[in-house]
Amino acid sequence: MPAVKEDLVEGLLTLLEGFVHHGLHHRILKLSFKTVGLCTAYLSTFGALFLIVSTVLGIFSVVFSFINKSVPGLKLKSAYCSGKIATLSRTRIEMGNMFAVGLELLVATDVLETLTAETHHFSFETLGKLGAVAAFRTALAFFLAREVNELKHEMHESVHDKAKKDE
Repeated sequence: MPAVKEDLVEGLLTLLEGFVHHGLHHRILKLSFKTVGLCTAYLSTFGALFLIVSTVLGIFSVVFSFINKSVPGLKLKSAYCSGKIATLSRTRIEMGNMFAVGLELLVATDVLETLTAETHHFSFETLGKLGAVAAFRTALAFFLAREVNELKHEMHESVHDKAKKDE
């Protein structure tokens, strides 16, 4: 069995040497950079659309929650609130989760764009801008996640307190 491993490794090394010798490695790298660049463009568009759709659905859910609060007996459900009756707290939790995902998609896009950028486009200014944008988006996602966890905890406590009062 060790002889098979050695033959396999030797064959792979020979294949790689052939790629290097014939310039195929450069073509493969160019093709992979183009593919990743295309995926990055799609990911960026998807992240932006994700945030826009989340915002529109959130607005509808907020309107539903205000209608539910102001019209007695009417309980509109919202798909945004996992099919439950729309309340402002649930809407805030879902919007926070959706925005955090959208921001993470955009941060991933920024990182991929940096990795696939040609080296002559790098400067301390562009890297600094990328770092600032990534840090801002990451901090925003962190604080959104913290706020969502606090809202979930408050909702859990209010349900628990209401259950104790009913007993």
